[in-house]
Amino acid sequence: MPRNGTDQAGTVAGCLYQGGVLFTTDSVASADGTRIVYQLAGSGPSLLIVHGTLATTAMYYPIAELLSRDYQVEIG
Repeated sequence: MPRNGTDQAGTVAGCLYQGGVLFTTDSVASADGTRIVYQLAGSGPSLLIVHGTLATTAMYYPIAELLSRDYQVEIG
């Protein structure tokens, strides 16, 4: 999927400071044009966390904070 700046979906940009970790917000466009928003923190090998239907991104901030010490964590 193309990252922001190259897709037709527009840009969702921002940041959130949660538990001592800076999460940036970005988005990509799916093949059908649907915008998929995600938060990103840390550096290193990528680790994607996808929440289920009854969960929210905020529920994963505590674990993402810990994992972001060694990984680039993406929550979507």
